[in-house]
Amino acid sequence: MFKEELTYNICEFPFQTSMSFEWLIGYWEKLSKSETATERFLAKEIIRELEAVPALRKPISDYSILEEHQSLIRMMLSAVIAPASEETEISAAITPYSSENAYTTPLFTDLFGKDWTKYEDIVIKGNDFDDVIYRKTLHAYISIFEQFYGIALPLKYNILLSLKTEGEGLNRHFKVDINNKFTRVKMLSEPEPLTDEQVQELVDNSHDLKLWMEYLPPHHFNIQGITIFKLLDVTEEEILSQLKYELLDKESLLVDEKFVKLQHQLRSLFKIPDLQLGVVSVNKQNHSLTRFGKASHSMIIGCDVNAQVACSYELGLYQQVIKEGKPLIVNDLSEKAKESKYWKKIMENSHVKNMVFAPLKYDGNIIGIIELGASKIGQLSSNLLLQIQDIIPLFSIALQRNAEERENSVESIIKRQYTSIHPSVEWRFEEAATNYLEKKERGLPAEVEPISFKDVYPLYGASDIRNSSNERSHAIQTDLLEHLNLTRSIMEQAIELNPLPILEEVYFKIIKNIQNIEDGLFSGDEMSVIDFLRNVIEPCFDNLEGLMSSEMSGIIAHYRSKIDPTLGVIYNKRREFENSLTKINEVISSYVEEEQEKAQKMFPHYFEKYKTDGVEYNIYIGQSMTKRKFHKMFLKNLRLWQLLMMSEIARKAYQVKFTLPIELETTHLILVHSSSLSVRFRLDERQFDVDGAYNIRYEIVKKRIDKSLIKDTNERLTQPNKIAIVYSSSKDAEEYLEYFEFLKSKGEILDEVEDVELEPLQGVQGLRALRVSVNLEKVAEKETEFEQVLAEAV
Repeated sequence: MFKEELTYNICEFPFQTSMSFEWLIGYWEKLSKSETATERFLAKEIIRELEAVPALRKPISDYSILEEHQSLIRMMLSAVIAPASEETEISAAITPYSSENAYTTPLFTDLFGKDWTKYEDIVIKGNDFDDVIYRKTLHAYISIFEQFYGIALPLKYNILLSLKTEGEGLNRHFKVDINNKFTRVKMLSEPEPLTDEQVQELVDNSHDLKLWMEYLPPHHFNIQGITIFKLLDVTEEEILSQLKYELLDKESLLVDEKFVKLQHQLRSLFKIPDLQLGVVSVNKQNHSLTRFGKASHSMIIGCDVNAQVACSYELGLYQQVIKEGKPLIVNDLSEKAKESKYWKKIMENSHVKNMVFAPLKYDGNIIGIIELGASKIGQLSSNLLLQIQDIIPLFSIALQRNAEERENSVESIIKRQYTSIHPSVEWRFEEAATNYLEKKERGLPAEVEPISFKDVYPLYGASDIRNSSNERSHAIQTDLLEHLNLTRSIMEQAIELNPLPILEEVYFKIIKNIQNIEDGLFSGDEMSVIDFLRNVIEPCFDNLEGLMSSEMSGIIAHYRSKIDPTLGVIYNKRREFENSLTKINEVISSYVEEEQEKAQKMFPHYFEKYKTDGVEYNIYIGQSMTKRKFHKMFLKNLRLWQLLMMSEIARKAYQVKFTLPIELETTHLILVHSSSLSVRFRLDERQFDVDGAYNIRYEIVKKRIDKSLIKDTNERLTQPNKIAIVYSSSKDAEEYLEYFEFLKSKGEILDEVEDVELEPLQGVQGLRALRVSVNLEKVAEKETEFEQVLAEAV
């Protein structure tokens, strides 16, 4: 999203905010009734202490009270800032969208101080001030919209902070995690009611701040509560990500300022302020050390051409690295300086006393050596060898790229920037990479250009396992009950042999767990039972084996033979469920792949497939995605192909279910979108996504229709052995009704066609659906006949 597309017309955050512990206190009041004794004890203690400080139950206006009751506030905040991690966490409890804080951890205070001055310098002054205010305000409006109108809009409010350590100048990177669990918006006065049209307008233009402020003026709302502001150290991940990106640059190892930047990043990664970096190339033919490209940044060779041959013979350590193919550490270079003038020169020029040499490999061949030097003896220890394993492949690829021809450089940029690309759109990524390289070679500013396609038509399909969550839950419940009943039987025999009170107490816990699981499986029950089996039952059985008769040992051995050796629990029904699910997914997925190859030959289009509890896929087709002439006939052809494929998938899934340990049912869904849209390749997610707020409705519908109900009923739209086609335009319905007539003539589907209205989804209204039953008795078409069916229809 570009700045000029947004509305920046405010100079400060427009909402009233206030610090309040109301919802945090509510959490502890609820916990005071917990069944867990320790939780209940702590909660009651907090509530007892709060009775002496009633001011903490009201919105905080006098912040001096916070300092007076830090101990109590810290106890309350233990719900989100664990005492055990207090010394290692960088966290603060603050007023929502503000900088007043109720508490900061020691590390947070060390970084930013108590008054947040340093934080504001970094986040506000270090970034576009208008952008920060805009994002905070928009984030607040999104929260208001969800709380009062029940519509959740997608908005990621991510902040990445970069700091330089004082004195050393090393970089540290932090990801900001904002927890608004204990924050609420209170309506001060009722704004003008929003019409359905206005609600939809806000959904379609969710980034238009001017529109939000017009329809929902800020003075109607007050944002209260406490926000937990946490910094997660992502220095290593961020530096590796930056290294990966920068080493894609063809000149990253050649141009001085770019190489110095790489060196600075490694200094921050390894926390060594004066770390020296060098890279030298290895000649494949004779294994000699050589310069590469227009310059060299080796601490050994430098720009001394005469030193290249000499280094190959005099500096035997390099030959050792090449011969053995593994890293080498020299703790004290002064010993080597006594043996060779070249090592002495290295120490004098580079001011290093300690070095690490690691081979750079490509396709199993050593193509170079990376050099790391430090000014202190022993500073580069063996621990560094573990850390450099992540960077060596990056430098290997960069060095190899310098030796490859331009065509290979283009291919390398595509793979590194965009990961695996679907063949139908690979030409566009090659075009972007070529433009990037041309600019670099001409010395012009170069960035990898965004990849987007306009006016493409989406097709979406999904074949899901019906009630997969319930089936999985039932399988878990069955296995747990079998396991617990088995332990009950053993414990009954143990008590009969030796009626100890402790055994009766364990037996009581077993019965209690059985009753809980029989009543239904809830979140956390599975782990609770597993912990009980591991921490109570297993130690108990170990003792029984040693204390009682050999008969009891045999019974326990039989019990353990029924337990999965890897998981430590009975895993029969769950294994049956997972095997059944996997088999159906494999059948559907392989068939989709086979038919997709045929469809690409009809007309090229973008295709991506996902496997979860079923198989779903996205297709985009349009003129901008191909250099062939596009006509809407090809769109209709693809829609008909999708219907034919879906009917065959339904038959295959129906047939295979009778071969499964658990007969899982499948449902089949198609989403029709009548108009074209734009898609953009997102580098952060490495996938295509719809582009623009107007098109976001398509993504919202796609994510929610699988749970949709037929209006005025409790009946799910998706049903086993049927295909549901969701649409919003009557023209689309007419088109698909024509396809159904043709499919009936071919025996693909049965006669009845249902046309139903759907219950409104969150943020989406007016959807309808056609639903047809697949002819499960039809014999699958031969390969050539499948293509003939399409040809006849077109």
